[in-house]
Amino acid sequence: MKKIALLILFTLLCVSHVVYAQTIQENEQMIVSWFEDIKETQSDSAKIQLNKKIEQLLYTTLQEPNAFNYSFPALKYIGSIYAPDKLMRVFSWNYPLSNGKYGYSALFMFKSKPKSTPSLHLVSTTTAFKPEETRKYDPSTWYGALYYNVIAHKISRDKTEYLLLGISNYQPITKVKIIESIKISNRQLTFGTPLFKKDKKTLYRAVFEYKKEVNMLLEYESSKKRFVFDHLSPSDPIYKDVYHFYGPDFSYDSYQWKKKKLHYTPDIDVRNK
Repeated sequence: MKKIALLILFTLLCVSHVVYAQTIQENEQMIVSWFEDIKETQSDSAKIQLNKKIEQLLYTTLQEPNAFNYSFPALKYIGSIYAPDKLMRVFSWNYPLSNGKYGYSALFMFKSKPKSTPSLHLVSTTTAFKPEETRKYDPSTWYGALYYNVIAHKISRDKTEYLLLGISNYQPITKVKIIESIKISNRQLTFGTPLFKKDKKTLYRAVFEYKKEVNMLLEYESSKKRFVFDHLSPSDPIYKDVYHFYGPDFSYDSYQWKKKKLHYTPDIDVRNK
């Protein structure tokens, strides 16, 4: 009798797993179809409404068991990255608007422990902007970005700092790259923590703006515990602070971990990096 009960339980678990997987895959295909609709429509209001449907369905889908580990192979228009400790996952995407700008959305999943249920945090904007380095943002004031890397830096046994590398086309003539620090406390998400030290100032993030047609290196070297990036300068001194004339000048700077803070170091040697 005990064996029969165990067999029934095992069968039910298998069936429920298949049902959950089918639900996720069906929702995934629906999201794909809405992205195709966004590509076809010329109306900004229609694009925004379609994106809201994408946000809502993805949020619902990520509440399914095992969604944290599901790869979403069909979602080619949505980026997905994990923190190295597998306690955080970030989805981010954008869509074009008629003024040459973009709408942005992101969904964050946080786990307090490997087997805990993740908390979900949705952020969205149709009016992306360049974030300031000296202030915090909450989900209602998010600036808009695509995130392409998550860094988990252990400060102490029970504290880890999470940082994101992001990029934004907030306006048609420049691009912005960002080193963002984030915090989750009492299930509330905050963008920006006072981790960065530069020129005797404390900053909440690092922001780099440059000409849209060029590329900028921004990466994390885990072996040296530092962020390395191109130094940006104008093509002519007369264009100081006019960022669509800025680009890499073949020198490199860094933010290096020292005493639980990220300290700015200019003109570093990257030949052996």
